[in-house]
Amino acid sequence: KNMVRLYRLSLFVFLLTNLLELHADTNESKQHVSHSMMKKNKGGERAGIWSYGVHFPNGLAAVDYVYGSDGMWMNFNPATYTYNYYDYSNLPSDHPYNQAALIAMSNGETLTTCLDANEHLLLDFNHDGEIDTTDGGFSFHEHSGRGANNVVLGQPFTNFWFDDNWLARYMSIAYNYQQPNGLSQYSDFTRWAIIGGDSSNWTPYSGTNPDQLALNGLYYISTGDWDSAIAAWDQLVKTSEPTWDSANQQYDYPGIISTYYLGLYAILTQFMRLGAPDSSSNSDYLQHYISIRSAILSLQVVDSSSGNLCGWVTDIPAGGSLINTESITCNVLGLGAGSSQVFEVGVAPLSSNSSFFKRPYNALSAVVGLSSPGYMVLGPYRPYPAGQYGLEIIMRSPSTTTTGVIYSIEILDTASNQIYYNEDIQANSLGTSGSWVSFSSSFEIPTN
Repeated sequence: KNMVRLYRLSLFVFLLTNLLELHADTNESKQHVSHSMMKKNKGGERAGIWSYGVHFPNGLAAVDYVYGSDGMWMNFNPATYTYNYYDYSNLPSDHPYNQAALIAMSNGETLTTCLDANEHLLLDFNHDGEIDTTDGGFSFHEHSGRGANNVVLGQPFTNFWFDDNWLARYMSIAYNYQQPNGLSQYSDFTRWAIIGGDSSNWTPYSGTNPDQLALNGLYYISTGDWDSAIAAWDQLVKTSEPTWDSANQQYDYPGIISTYYLGLYAILTQFMRLGAPDSSSNSDYLQHYISIRSAILSLQVVDSSSGNLCGWVTDIPAGGSLINTESITCNVLGLGAGSSQVFEVGVAPLSSNSSFFKRPYNALSAVVGLSSPGYMVLGPYRPYPAGQYGLEIIMRSPSTTTTGVIYSIEILDTASNQIYYNEDIQANSLGTSGSWVSFSSSFEIPTN
């Protein structure tokens, strides 16, 4: 058989420290596969860069949301192109600039498109400035008028942007969902192409907004210019105004005022962590990635009626801003960047017993005197094909005073109890600074 039966990933934790936290970010990668829209340039050859995986459960819930009845996935039929949102100087008279008219028209019943910020048009396959069909197939519109708590705050904006759908396609590929229709390959600058490492016809921004800095950093990675990538990341960190939250022992980012900035920040930081040659800064990348990830998880909208996870609104704080395709996609990609699958501890499909504590900063803690020795994390109990796998677990201990084995990792087939991997981790490997530490291993699931 090529398919191994469900296996159990277990961490056996000996509670010998004052506080041991298992960070809620366990990356499990079979291999790093570039998406069909992703071009590997010189800087993208390092493992994990330009790959985006499935994040359990938050990323998957957000993808289910955007494809669901409250989301933005819709049959773009009949497609209409009448007004333009942006005031370009060369607009034809039959497609004038009229932002207010376009918003009023795109009300959930009328489905529209128009030129995006790069002057690209969905459904214009021959690039003559007109849509080539009114039967647009399924794709994403901007928003459904829903905000915090998934409450309806206004009318939908059923405008189907080329750039939104180009970006969302990376998400569709990562989660193996239907890809949006209506896209075509333009020969000039496409803003979101750099998310997949495609630097052809791409030029860096001159501005210093967080999204521009993050995209510039990705561009420099794609061209192998790591010095410029490091400089872009450093400037992004400065712009984000990181402030240490001592209670939660993580950074807050008051300089980040949009959730989609956080998603792009996460993508760049994760790829810097995986590939940047300045190894002395690797811990900085990790500490910030953990904090950014925690912020993304904490800001995800929860439906006030069902309790289900939804997407992300635009603004921080939310105010009256709305859940939209762009914010969902950036945050979903940020949560899964550089991995094949990512699991959050303390929530399904992983499990733990009640003596461990799920923290508001999205970590699982073992506390001496309160937590019982034994398996801290179990799961995910999923079938995996035979092959080579990589496993990363991120942990920390705010105060490590013990010696000897602090925890063990065991990976096995739950049907046969065949152990594929077992490792004991020494307490001194966690350090004494309270910083997050990454532990990476590789193992093989054999062909039965």
